Amino acid sequence: MFKRTKSVAQTDTWAEPTRPDAGTDKRRLGLDHAAFETSDPDATAAFYERVFGARVVKTEGHTVMAYVGNSGFAFHEAEGPGDHVGVRVTEDERAELKRRLDEAGIDWEEHDHGIAKGVFFRDPDGRQLEAITYRGGDDPRRP
Repeated sequence: MFKRTKSVAQTDTWAEPTRPDAGTDKRRLGLDHAAFETSDPDATAAFYERVFGARVVKTEGHTVMAYVGNSGFAFHEAEGPGDHVGVRVTEDERAELKRRLDEAGIDWEEHDHGIAKGVFFRDPDGRQLEAITYRGGDDPRRP
């Protein structure tokens, strides 16, 4: 059984994350999706549909998506982009991110998904991240 606890450091208000700009930049980046490799994307998405009531979307040439609220789970076979977390950014934010990654000497790769462009890179612990920008501003498959 999980027990909800509240630490002394927690408050009822949301704190701004610590950023190099000392919080003057009011952009709202958002978690877009978590992507996972699976041997059977359809069966995995169907599990999320049964358990979470996810809306499953299959589009030719793209991963199988399972949308839960305003977040998505992407399921793809082993030849896909690998497990990663996608963060939604604007075109300007993606360009700035590439500049920062270059400045920090961090390798990155840009992929055109057709409906979006994503910049893939790794954090210091080796987790793969994607900064994704949708053409038209939002994922057209999203509920």
